[in-house]
Amino acid sequence: MTESTLADVAGRYLAALDQALAGLPGEVRTGILTGVREELEGLSAADAAVRIRDLGDPEFIAADARSDTPQSVSAAPTPAREARWYPVVAALLVMVGGIVLPVLGTVAGLVMVWFSTAWTRTEKWVATLIPVAVVVLLGATGVVVAVASTGQAGPAGDGPSPLIPGPVDVVTLGIVLLVVVQVGVGIWLLVRAAKRG
Repeated sequence: MTESTLADVAGRYLAALDQALAGLPGEVRTGILTGVREELEGLSAADAAVRIRDLGDPEFIAADARSDTPQSVSAAPTPAREARWYPVVAALLVMVGGIVLPVLGTVAGLVMVWFSTAWTRTEKWVATLIPVAVVVLLGATGVVVAVASTGQAGPAGDGPSPLIPGPVDVVTLGIVLLVVVQVGVGIWLLVRAAKRG
């Protein structure tokens, strides 16, 4: 075969490959075409035909390139941007929602946190589990205090020991501690959201 026949074989293959690669990002398309062109340059017609057979159908190459190439940014739908006030309201509800509306206010704030894109999944878990851990710890402390205070008499034998806190003390301390923890978690959420802009 002559050089012009080789150019025709390679040219037809490259044209078919170029058409099959339509829709891929420009740099990917150019890179594949350049690489194939370099492989075919300088080969005899018979060697070029063998190499084209080894490379495979242009549609197959294009399908393989599409599966390896992430979707282009312009083709992917852009997610709706979250309103700037949303993370602030969510953090404030976590912070003081339980005071305004006990339990429900905090739960509403945590639900808003989980629906927000301002925090990572880990941060959402931390904001959810810290108050739960405090409540469990307070419950365990209340059980220990209740068990310890039953049957304990003071030094004069006239009542419970003043050194062991009573159930009212545990409940009061628990409420104060839970409020402090919730305020701390809310501030932490605000700071994390602010760092992400």
